[in-house]
Amino acid sequence: MSQKKYRKLRAMAKVKEEKTNEVGLEVVNDITKRKSFWDLIKKNWGFLLLLIIGTVLLYLNAQDGAFVSDDYATISQNPKILDVKDAFFNPAMTFNSMHMSNYFVSLVFGNQNPIAHHVFSLILYLIFLVIAFGFVAKLFGEKIAIITSLIFAAHPIHVEAVSWISGRIYVFIGLYILLGFMAFINYIETGKLKYIIWTGVCFILGYLTDRPRPFSLVLLILLYMWYVGWNNKIIKERVHRFMPYIWASFVLFVIFAIPFIKIRINAVNSGYNFSESIFYNPFFQYPTGLAKYLQILWIPVDMTLYHTLYVFEPWLNWLITLLMLGCLIYFYIKSKKYFFAWMFMLLVLAPSMAPIKVSWLVAERYMFLGSLGFCMFLAFLYEDIDKRIKVVAPILLTILLMFYCVRTYLRNDDWQTNHKLWVRTVQYSYNSHNAWNNIGDDYDKLGQMDNAIKGFGQSYVVKPNYADAYHNQANIFFKIKRYDLARAGYEKALSYGPGLYQSYISLTQVALFQNDLNGAYGYASKLLEVQPNNSQAHYVMGVVMAQAGKMDEAKKYINQALKLNPDFVQARTILQQLEMATKGKGSS
Repeated sequence: MSQKKYRKLRAMAKVKEEKTNEVGLEVVNDITKRKSFWDLIKKNWGFLLLLIIGTVLLYLNAQDGAFVSDDYATISQNPKILDVKDAFFNPAMTFNSMHMSNYFVSLVFGNQNPIAHHVFSLILYLIFLVIAFGFVAKLFGEKIAIITSLIFAAHPIHVEAVSWISGRIYVFIGLYILLGFMAFINYIETGKLKYIIWTGVCFILGYLTDRPRPFSLVLLILLYMWYVGWNNKIIKERVHRFMPYIWASFVLFVIFAIPFIKIRINAVNSGYNFSESIFYNPFFQYPTGLAKYLQILWIPVDMTLYHTLYVFEPWLNWLITLLMLGCLIYFYIKSKKYFFAWMFMLLVLAPSMAPIKVSWLVAERYMFLGSLGFCMFLAFLYEDIDKRIKVVAPILLTILLMFYCVRTYLRNDDWQTNHKLWVRTVQYSYNSHNAWNNIGDDYDKLGQMDNAIKGFGQSYVVKPNYADAYHNQANIFFKIKRYDLARAGYEKALSYGPGLYQSYISLTQVALFQNDLNGAYGYASKLLEVQPNNSQAHYVMGVVMAQAGKMDEAKKYINQALKLNPDFVQARTILQQLEMATKGKGSS
């Protein structure tokens, strides 16, 4: 290459670099001229007030709903709900926002008052709506923010996170991710260090509330950098100095999260959800999951707690997925705003769709924050249609909002009582062993034993190796004093779930009722074998020894139970009875 040609190429490269910097300056000037969040809120306070009133009216029929599903274990039947130490420093939920909110609401209004918990969830949702409006308005303008907010407030996919008390955790996670994302955007706009700190604080709060999902904040930050121009020199300068710290923190959090993710994997894949692998088949998971999410976003007619009935054929799931990928490629080339909206939805959903089973395949609550991207997409679509055909866009929007509002109202009614919830769930998820197990449990609470037996039976018809269903059905047989059927049911449960130690406890009890001391001793011995450090196991063996008249051995086991659990009231009571019986024999 000649020197002349080399100098010419160098000059061209320099001109290109200067143009890039000019474009970068334009981008920086554009984002630094954006209105502040509070200015946008003040300017649009009238719209936001109407939005809040409309949303309250839309969710009014959910506010007097009862505790349902997981609410019993976490609130109304939780013996530690008012324990301040447990609320803040529970090893598995230290400073968990969901756990702490249950504590504070129960402390003020009591743990038997579901209305207070529902109202708190709704208030949290209203706060999210205001923040989401400000976020969209900053990036895409007030008109897009208004349309997005209307669609988002009306969409029935949010009912599970808002009207189900235990679903509130996803509103918390959505708030933390969105606030952290906005703080980062403010840092890019202003260069002020405090916003980076706030991004970190929001991530930590989200991480303490739910381990895997807040990591989507990192993905959203990368998406935003692409959107405003990742290669821009000035923007790179604002970010690059913090990147080593950001990546180091990210790696540390991943390392710290691994034990909790393992706990979550065990929870999702043990007991009644036991499966041979902790991994989803990606060729089934992604086309099936994505197609189902798109269906319930566009046409939310089959809302259910357990999405196990996938109505599309596998080839159609693949076709929908490939069409979506084709649209993404097209938007990447032709329209950054459409691409941003779709990627926002997918990146927020990404941790929930990890190939490791940390989540169910599809759940409406997982899409709480991600649906904001879908609503932005519909707002962009509205704007483009409105530019071409003025009359059509408002009519389409009105029809869509009316449809969504009706579906939201009806879906709220599903969460009114535990019975309504499970009846509706088995209607749409009749192939779900979970749903049938839960409706069996509900019939048990209602005292309808025949229906409870049928519900549990249908559960193990759907999933023949479902140990919990056999155990629960055996509990009903025990209640109606069909000890032969109960014993057979518990043994069947253990054949599929050898670690289901509760079946050994129940079998010991059945054997004692049948005056089979040898059988009771055998079951209690097996219980101690599988649960050597369980206070209940030692207590059960103590009871068996007492029934056999072996008082000294009985006291030994009961004392060990109290050593393992000093707060074991039943063990302390029976120990006192044994001491009195021993003294009585000695005095006589």
